[in-house]
Amino acid sequence: MSEATMEQMGELNTLTMRQAQRTFRLVRQTLLNRGLYQPRKDGTIREVEWLGWAPWFDERAYVFVLDTARLPVSIEKLTDERVLHQVSTTLGGRRVQITNHRGIAWVVAMDLPPLKEPQARRTLPNQVSLDLSTVPEGAFMLPLGVGFDGPVWRPLGELDCILVGGVRGFGKTTFLFSLLVSLLVRHGPGELQMAIVDPKGFDFVLFDGIPHLWAERATDADAAAALLADLVAEMEDRGEQFARLGVRSLDAFNAVAPEPLPLLLVVVDEVTDLMLEAGRQAAALQRKLIRLVSKGRAAGIVLVVATQNPKSDVFDTLARGNFRTRIAFPVPEPNMSKTILGRTGAEQLADVPGRMLALVEGQSREPVELQGYYLDDEAVKAVTAGLAEREYSPLTGLERDLVIQAVEELDGAFNIDRLAGRFEGRISRNRLKRLARAWERRGWLTPAQVGVSRQVTEVLRALSTTGDAPRG
Repeated sequence: MSEATMEQMGELNTLTMRQAQRTFRLVRQTLLNRGLYQPRKDGTIREVEWLGWAPWFDERAYVFVLDTARLPVSIEKLTDERVLHQVSTTLGGRRVQITNHRGIAWVVAMDLPPLKEPQARRTLPNQVSLDLSTVPEGAFMLPLGVGFDGPVWRPLGELDCILVGGVRGFGKTTFLFSLLVSLLVRHGPGELQMAIVDPKGFDFVLFDGIPHLWAERATDADAAAALLADLVAEMEDRGEQFARLGVRSLDAFNAVAPEPLPLLLVVVDEVTDLMLEAGRQAAALQRKLIRLVSKGRAAGIVLVVATQNPKSDVFDTLARGNFRTRIAFPVPEPNMSKTILGRTGAEQLADVPGRMLALVEGQSREPVELQGYYLDDEAVKAVTAGLAEREYSPLTGLERDLVIQAVEELDGAFNIDRLAGRFEGRISRNRLKRLARAWERRGWLTPAQVGVSRQVTEVLRALSTTGDAPRG
């Protein structure tokens, strides 16, 4: 065998190996079915002994070699045309032939698709820093990582809801930071708002205070349940607004609505730990999460859900099946890879922080290996600090009008009934209630009391006059 052929054998991929092994098993079973073996006195049998197999690249075939020196039956029986026909039938009609049957070997050849010439093995970098000055043009572009053919960026609308999994220390949180920061540097709070569930209580602290926050960061199961409930209500309210205007998407709504709505990105970190902490309330919390993942996109609400402990019994198949994009960082066990991707593979990734398999439905049937971007805390701080210092109002035009009405006409009282009447057709009573609860949590309204309306605080008064124009 030539040196070139030996090199090609060394480059055989896993699929070729499995195909050869399956073919060998079928050939062996055919010989046994034909009775081409020798019974022993103890009841066992002596089969045909094989010396090995090799690819025959020039003929696009596999070659299986048996030992003719120790045959259990005559060579004439093995080379009988009926045997060849049965082997061919078992192999789906592939061409089968015998050569050297009077010599030292018996060879079976089977047609194959063209075998690719060996190529130089391509490798990924072990670390790539995210350069925020190179964010591509386009709406809501997200950096997935660097592949064998270069950087991979995709619009959020194409990725839809994202499931991210991988053990601690391999880049999951850094990946989430790179997504958020890439969006923040290109989109103001009129286009984009964020809600964050951070069960650890400190991973996403760098994002506190940015004007893009739809609600305060939720750091425990109770706060997460309340936030998800508000998000479900927001989804339903947006659906009602869309229906009134006869539209079915956020883009279509914003094209005709007097008050455009921002895209709402929801990040739920450590979802497995969150479910375990929720205890008896886990089922209700999970139902809210599934509703948002399955129906939120139509209302302009997109979820990124992450876990460092992917367990199928905690985050069930129904929820996983609603994620169009799945990202798997290195995991120790194949079943963890299956929980994230629906298949194995992530357990075989190199132990390199940031190394991942990315699967986007409708784009590829197989996951793509990428090296995720690295982003240090100082880069995140620089972006978020700059956002907090900007001179624009964190309120929409409608929200500013509500505050001004409460201050000038209601002596500072944020009275739900009276405001709902005065803004009929612009905002629903339920949305007003949710807005009041959210502002109370932020300290923008005084706490609700029986028989007494919440009051607008000085902070909210100042916010209502910040900036020259409303967001949007």
